[in-house]
Amino acid sequence: MKCLVIHGSPRRGNTWDVLKLTEEEMNKNGEFEFEEIELDKENIPTCLGCFNCIIKGESLCSHKNTIQRIVSKIEEADAIIITSPVYSMQITGVLKNFIDHMSYNFHRARFFIKKY
Repeated sequence: MKCLVIHGSPRRGNTWDVLKLTEEEMNKNGEFEFEEIELDKENIPTCLGCFNCIIKGESLCSHKNTIQRIVSKIEEADAIIITSPVYSMQITGVLKNFIDHMSYNFHRARFFIKKY
């Protein structure tokens, strides 16, 4: 089973340690192939909030080259783990920026048929 891990942390601290324990436990119950994306290393530009992705289609997003590569990996995955430490009672900025870029998916049914 292919499991995509999306790291929202810029550091390999406690969140990383908990993830590694989780991966070990998951592999006790089945065989998983983990692929990891560290968002802070992806250099994703800040979402402009232009709504081109929602109104005209994600192919018109000015950051589509970075985002679509990650979206393709999400579509191929059987399972997804998203990690983030808590900073000021919120997820990290890099994860929030990624979620902003993914907002067009909340207006389409493309992931609704997959069970995670």
